[in-house]
Amino acid sequence: MLKASKFKNGLTLIYNYLDLKSTSFMVKVGVGSRNEKNDEWGTSHFIEHVLFKGTPKRTELQIAEEFEANGIEFNAYTSFQDTVFYFKSINEKFLYGVDIISDMFFNTIFDCEGFENERKVILNEYSLYNDKPSEKVKEIANSAVCNGTNYEHDIIGTESSIKSITPAKLEKYYKEHYIASNVIISYCGNLEFEKVVDVVEKYFNKNFKTEGEISTVPEFKFNPIYFTKAQKESENSYVTIGFPAFLCEDEYFKFIIMDKILSGGMSSRFFDRIRNQLGLCYNIRGITNDIDDFRYIYYTIIATKHEDVKKLISELFKLYEEIKLKGITIDELNKAKTQIKSELIFKSEGSMGNCRQNIYDYVTFKRIMPVEEQIKLIEKIEPSEINCLVNKIFDFQHASLAIVEQKIDDDLQNYWNNEKEKFANREIK
Repeated sequence: MLKASKFKNGLTLIYNYLDLKSTSFMVKVGVGSRNEKNDEWGTSHFIEHVLFKGTPKRTELQIAEEFEANGIEFNAYTSFQDTVFYFKSINEKFLYGVDIISDMFFNTIFDCEGFENERKVILNEYSLYNDKPSEKVKEIANSAVCNGTNYEHDIIGTESSIKSITPAKLEKYYKEHYIASNVIISYCGNLEFEKVVDVVEKYFNKNFKTEGEISTVPEFKFNPIYFTKAQKESENSYVTIGFPAFLCEDEYFKFIIMDKILSGGMSSRFFDRIRNQLGLCYNIRGITNDIDDFRYIYYTIIATKHEDVKKLISELFKLYEEIKLKGITIDELNKAKTQIKSELIFKSEGSMGNCRQNIYDYVTFKRIMPVEEQIKLIEKIEPSEINCLVNKIFDFQHASLAIVEQKIDDDLQNYWNNEKEKFANREIK
């Protein structure tokens, strides 16, 4: 059984009965880096860390010890849109996990003894990602494409913003956003629905003291920088090409199919042409950055040798052009459908995969959407619908390039602009 229920204060519970020996529990707060003002960059992520630092009932070490002594896997993450805390336990240890995560969620001491140490940890995390060209290129690509919006800055913040965050600032931000109407709890396990409702009522619902309204996010205005670069010592050049993908709801599954055809495995178009036939990279993949309801940025990410950057750009543009002109084949469509259906079924057979997917579906579609319904929608999609979407997304005039490498050619920006213009003009003709 899969159902969603809302408490009077706006707290949402997504319940999924699974007859398994494990239980998964996830708490999603609808606040992420996109909610942050200029003087708050990194605050959402900092709170995620501080909630593990201790409460009047448990020290930081005791939180970790109690989770681990009960064999409970636990973690958290922050994204542009939300902050998520979760755990997975064997069924008989479920209430131990709920008690710990509830204590962290409602009773964290923000001005804790280890606050400055945690700041150092986050600064180390910032440096770690900043040192990786593969991560750096995603950061500068997103900053350029989302120029002037709340998605422009990295989720973790900047070095200076991390250093400026105070316990008082965190607590104020927490009280503004960690409210019942901004929280979704996802449960996957073998307890009856009424018992889960009782657990959520006891450990979560009755503990919400702060009331308020969900903060609005400023409208996303597409005003990209079409070329951006960063220098970093590396043997390879890390290249990202991005396109805005602003969809209608009925294009969502078509978009997933398109991505599978282009970059979903070793037989995908990108992998076969760029790696297998041309040898220009070890790996190539497509990723999406979610902005809000059915609006994404679609990136192609590749690492290649410095001397191959221009050839890579040209070959990728040829691939984009080819799929726009010739479309996809029925074999490609059927293969992509099978891949996606398999992935949905695989996720549905595990408690944590279900927990995460159920929240994502609820946020995306504003309702519960069972796997069977999603598969039916996927089965109905025709090649012509994918071809229309491809032509909508791959507009050469809106393509953005981000590159991280040790030495960037002075004429690379001119080359990029000329390639864009050349392919855009061919399209017009």
